[in-house]
Amino acid sequence: MEKPLKITSRMADAEFMDFFKLYYREKFKTARIVMFAAAALAAVTALYAYIVRYNIVTALVCLWLAVFLAVYPQRMYRKPYKSVRGKMMTSKFTFDNGGFTEKSGKASVEKKYSEIIKAVETGKYFVFFLEGQSASVVCKKFMSESDAETIRGLVKANTKYKRVK
Repeated sequence: MEKPLKITSRMADAEFMDFFKLYYREKFKTARIVMFAAAALAAVTALYAYIVRYNIVTALVCLWLAVFLAVYPQRMYRKPYKSVRGKMMTSKFTFDNGGFTEKSGKASVEKKYSEIIKAVETGKYFVFFLEGQSASVVCKKFMSESDAETIRGLVKANTKYKRVK
């Protein structure tokens, strides 16, 4: 890559919601599977308690627990989304062979590709999962296909890359 690639990314309500859904789906995949298995176990316990007429209260509590464990992981993204709803965020990214720089407001963050835990590409975004609970999002809405191909090539060559729908 001869000169750095500069991209401006803007996120509003729809983009924030899509991001948080993707983030929680990817970040907590194992926890969601475990919670779904626990929900199935609680549902079986509720059915057993009801059929055997062991205790209707036990059946209701287990049924409530099953519903909670099945539904909550699907809606975890709502709390962080509510904190940014109605806001607009513009970030300027500069990609080169060594990594990328993200400038948002007065803050500037430089990341090497080796620091990216996982890169996920969707039809609308590139999401770079960083250490801890941190991630960077690049909207593809305002970039050309050649720019997207350049970023894709850099990411595939230097990080763990995944394409999702």
